[in-house]
Amino acid sequence: MNVIRSPRWIAAAGMAAMCLVAGASPARGQGFYELGAGWNFVASPPASSPNKYTSGFELRGSIGQVLAPRVRLRFDADAMFFRLREPTAVPCPSVGCPHPFYTDYTRGVVGLTANGLFSLDPRGIVYVIGGAGVYDANVYDNSLHVGASAGAGLAIPIGPRYRAVVEAAWHGLAPAGAGPRWLAPVTVGLRF
Repeated sequence: MNVIRSPRWIAAAGMAAMCLVAGASPARGQGFYELGAGWNFVASPPASSPNKYTSGFELRGSIGQVLAPRVRLRFDADAMFFRLREPTAVPCPSVGCPHPFYTDYTRGVVGLTANGLFSLDPRGIVYVIGGAGVYDANVYDNSLHVGASAGAGLAIPIGPRYRAVVEAAWHGLAPAGAGPRWLAPVTVGLRF
């Protein structure tokens, strides 16, 4: 396995970069963190492929910086999991088996993204998000992709410094390969 392309190495390097941004003295007063989990929807392979992807779950850790009253910069470390269903050849007792048989494998995509958050209202409750990142897709083997992300969310105040966050995002991966072309997690979390 190539160490540079290992998902663990990519996640560790991304988290180290995020800690450097958050640890800078000007960033401490305006910095924020987010932890979230949710559902993950995945684009299936082309119709000509016998394989199928099923929805799964997503985990996200984020660190960010307030740049202006309505503008934030956020770095995300995402782990998005799904199931790969491959058809399995089995002996058929008669002509025409009643249904295909599948073998399920757990697969995932680890992503590190830099995103801009733009508040649509002065209190920062409704926001849109957009950015770019690097993704390591583990479908048949690890493959590194670049990609873009876009979405929208709600950050509802639940205390003087805490917000409950609900966000829907789209992550497009390029170049197209053996893995999914896009993923769409819906995340519920806490910003502090």
